[in-house]
Amino acid sequence: MNIASAKRISILYTLAGEAKEMEIRRFSEQLQQAGKTVEVICCIPEKTLVPAQPWGHFSAEDFNFSGTLKSEMLERFLEEDFDMLLHFDLEHDSLTDYVNARSNAKMRIGRFFEGKEAFYELMFMLQDHEQPKQMTAIFYRYLQAIH
Repeated sequence: MNIASAKRISILYTLAGEAKEMEIRRFSEQLQQAGKTVEVICCIPEKTLVPAQPWGHFSAEDFNFSGTLKSEMLERFLEEDFDMLLHFDLEHDSLTDYVNARSNAKMRIGRFFEGKEAFYELMFMLQDHEQPKQMTAIFYRYLQAIH
């Protein structure tokens, strides 16, 4: 599957500053202008104020003491049959690992994390200092090229 054949795309990322927020918004709009249905979900780190966003978010508070999911919004997101899930983070944690593992997306795409290969169908080698704009450009370029 490539970006041209995908109709429903989900974007997962962890809140990490205004530049990343703006690039996720720009990339989402680019995909929508190309006729894709896009749903974005943001992982909020502990003790972080949630900025005004046009999409859903989740945090550790959306899980109960035993690790069971409490968020209906996140449960609905995980049940959606997306063609692709694009994970735009340079790090991973237990919350984003959970979303990747439970996602119904046909193709899960993200940075290469050693030992996390089961969570992705396609992984990219990215530098630790990649900027959000560089990440979206890399993802888009390679997703156009594959058949």
